[in-house]
Amino acid sequence: MDPMSQTPSLPKLAAAARSPYGGLTGRPGPQVLGAPGLGHVAAGTRRRLVVLCSQPTEAAAIDLETRALVRARAPRLPRMRPYQVVRVQLAEDHEVPDPAAPEGVVLARPPEPDTPVRARHLRRLLKDLLSPPGEPLLGFPGAAVPYWTLTGAWPSVALIRPDDDLSVLVRRGEMLVRAAFSWGGLRHHLPVYDFAAATALATALSGRSRLERAGVEAALGFRPEYLVVSLTPPQDGQCYKTVGGLLPRP
Repeated sequence: MDPMSQTPSLPKLAAAARSPYGGLTGRPGPQVLGAPGLGHVAAGTRRRLVVLCSQPTEAAAIDLETRALVRARAPRLPRMRPYQVVRVQLAEDHEVPDPAAPEGVVLARPPEPDTPVRARHLRRLLKDLLSPPGEPLLGFPGAAVPYWTLTGAWPSVALIRPDDDLSVLVRRGEMLVRAAFSWGGLRHHLPVYDFAAATALATALSGRSRLERAGVEAALGFRPEYLVVSLTPPQDGQCYKTVGGLLPRP
């Protein structure tokens, strides 16, 4: 059996987004005060983040001070659009660091809008943060990894630019939208956990099994230039690669 067939369906994803533990990673795991690249940061530290994608309780973002990717979590987050700049204050977390989300940071309060970043500067930031195609996506080959093998040394969130046009598909017997794309010399078929995008794509599929470039762009209203790939918390002992965000060119 394909292990990815056990990943949550769209109805389950919708329920997760409505739950207090919804978002990119399902239920909240222990967090790290000081994600890789941030160094040690004290509770109360203020930072400016560029949001890449967000769900009700988690956002993948760029920390503008360190230029590191972070997974910012809070009990409830406001709706934020891609590339929106926000001010945040970090909270302390006494839990053991979660190896499935080493970039995790906890917010003390909801993000506040801040001065936008110029598009040219933003494109440079994105270019610098692109995962190198010569290395496995999120540090391991395949679509899933046993939770017990994770040490926190691998990233749990990555920014990539697909090598070809993105298509989406639904496999027979599944209610799950998958993004199909090439990257790093491999073909990937990953579940789309960007709920708004998955809903729009599922509506556009309308009984079909696949959408090519034109259909994807029509459904989303833009051409996906970048993808945010993130790791789920363990599900039956496995952590899965998912597409947490589909982003246009700034």
